Amino acid sequence: MKVTTFTKTGSKAAAETSLDKGVFGREVNMQLLKVAYTRTLANKRQATAKTKTRGEIAGGGKKPWRQKGTGRARTGSIRNPIWRGGGTVFGPTGEQNYAINLPKKAIRASLAQALSVKAGAKAIAVIESYDNADAKVKATATLFAKMGLTGSVLLVVEECSALVQRATRNLPRVTATEARLLQVNDILDVDHIVVTKKALEEINTWLGDKK
Repeated sequence: MKVTTFTKTGSKAAAETSLDKGVFGREVNMQLLKVAYTRTLANKRQATAKTKTRGEIAGGGKKPWRQKGTGRARTGSIRNPIWRGGGTVFGPTGEQNYAINLPKKAIRASLAQALSVKAGAKAIAVIESYDNADAKVKATATLFAKMGLTGSVLLVVEECSALVQRATRNLPRVTATEARLLQVNDILDVDHIVVTKKALEEINTWLGDKK
């Protein structure tokens, strides 16, 4: 499978780049992709929700009324969970762990399959190198416009330096990442993927059939 290759200035190169079938031509297992996608989001989730039990709410130390003789149901605290203003039973504690584990082999397979989906949709392009020494956002926007990319773009580089981050982070629909830090949702959630040649070599080494 061959894809369009661009020079570092955004012009089409004379020759196209061949993609490794072992990475970009995999048979897709939708169930594995779903689990890997969910895993990425779950591992980013933080347990910030917290409710108070009856023992953590101030007040309620005094028995509201005597045990017998009032005709009302017996109760020992106004912080009883069935009362308004009472504690919460089985609520979030702030200590939940939402992480989902997958074997390394399954993670690599899901990444290769996600890339195969994008390759099949002709949404992957190769650029000789991403050279923005001045870290100008305008230069990045101009580059992608010259390449004819519309919509969201994932730029995959061999090293996501501070200059690369500064040159892309203020573009609302552009994300930059290193080849070794690829995530399934990063791949599937964008319209186009632009990979530098060095990053492509790293991806082939990391996700190839030898693994």
